[in-house]
Amino acid sequence: MSKNQIWAVIALVSIALFAFLSETQIKVEVDSAWHTSNDNEIIFYVELASNNKSEIEIEEFSEYYQSLVNKNEPNTLSWKFFQSEPNKIIEILRWSDSETIKNHIKNVSEGGIFEKDFASYVEHFIIEKINVYGEPTEEVQEMLRGFGVPVTFNPLISGYSR
Repeated sequence: MSKNQIWAVIALVSIALFAFLSETQIKVEVDSAWHTSNDNEIIFYVELASNNKSEIEIEEFSEYYQSLVNKNEPNTLSWKFFQSEPNKIIEILRWSDSETIKNHIKNVSEGGIFEKDFASYVEHFIIEKINVYGEPTEEVQEMLRGFGVPVTFNPLISGYSR
């Protein structure tokens, strides 16, 4: 074998090895992403109205409340307030699972760590409707129906969450 033929073989082996390792790495990344998907995630789209509070009061309380939840409920994935129309707010909450929702309900209930904060929440907002996306347990569905506001449940057809 000549030197050029040896270098050609080395180049081909290197390319084949690189392709194999790249394909293996891609497969590992795809498999890893697949296995870390949170199939139990539940999303709330909550329609709120201002309870006779100024825009500044709503902004300040919203910042306070979402920070409180973020600090004390690590399995709550996201908590955001959005201005919709004048005096209308959309609240989007992402929960890792039904247990996380039950924990929050416990926290805002009588004797819970957020009892006083939730009283302030109700002073700032009127909950008009809760749209639930995902599949909470029957127990959580009953808890939500017990709030006395319209609640709709929308089961997942297909999707992923990171």
